[in-house]
Amino acid sequence: MNYAKLSTSARLQRALRYMQKVKRPVTALEMVRKARVTAVSSVMAELRFNGADIQCAKKYENGAFRWYYTLLTSPEGW
Repeated sequence: MNYAKLSTSARLQRALRYMQKVKRPVTALEMVRKARVTAVSSVMAELRFNGADIQCAKKYENGAFRWYYTLLTSPEGW
């Protein structure tokens, strides 16, 4: 996989800023709608590559599985 640099990727910056702003677990669908990113699991992998500590959890709610992502620590300098 080719990882984007956080310093030059508006997509990664939007995702990181949204997660920093809400300070709680966010669903993949919420990231698509609020941070305007697609391929959320790939975005999380890229943020991790850039130094973010992100926790992922799969929960069963209302008859369906949902993925939740929690930003534990931001990359250095962000």
